[in-house]
Amino acid sequence: MNVVITGAAGGLGIEIAKQTLERNDNVWAFDIKKNLKIEELEDSEYSDNLHFFECDISSTEDVANKLKVLKNCITEIDEIYNCAGFIRPQDRVPLEETDLDAIAKVVDINAVGFLRIIKELLPLINAQTKIICVTSEAGSIGANHRSQEYSYAMSKCAENMACVILQKYFDEKIPGARVVCLHPGWLKTTMGGGNIAEVNPSDSAKDLMKIASDIDTISRKEMFIDHRRNKMPW
Repeated sequence: MNVVITGAAGGLGIEIAKQTLERNDNVWAFDIKKNLKIEELEDSEYSDNLHFFECDISSTEDVANKLKVLKNCITEIDEIYNCAGFIRPQDRVPLEETDLDAIAKVVDINAVGFLRIIKELLPLINAQTKIICVTSEAGSIGANHRSQEYSYAMSKCAENMACVILQKYFDEKIPGARVVCLHPGWLKTTMGGGNIAEVNPSDSAKDLMKIASDIDTISRKEMFIDHRRNKMPW
């Protein structure tokens, strides 16, 4: 299978890359910068199936240039895992301390960046393509418990809406193509909760891949779920 992973150098993305490579998939991995984990995969037995690109998903031009290489090599995509994400720890403050001008950057990366990738990949998306968009419980209005952290929560809410609209577009233009908004759990990653968090990224990656394989059993009304397939409130 041809698999695209954004945020592939991060804690969750690298685990999805490892596990898809282990099942002999052709993996097209994107992140803003290569790190040691990617280099280790490039030096592993799976190196022939891994294609890594440094890509800034906040740049429409960079996304187009990098994905042009992919589009010249393959004609269809089986699975897309959107793991790219950005959080500003300094935004975990109340409104009076919030840098409002910085919110747009977070929304641009987390919500618009996803659409930049999908827009460029549209010629390769078909009725069998499955898209797992890693969002967050932070994007849930119904389950909100926050009184701060505007930028990240707003960006994930926008990302969820992008997925809903995209699914309706697919239903009209590419029937069969599927999108799921997926909360991966509170991950033991740098961006997540570190060692105090609850979920190992390797376990979450396995869950996400299982959901992708079973995506046709997930109704449109259950588009927003967690990694254990529990329905999340919008």
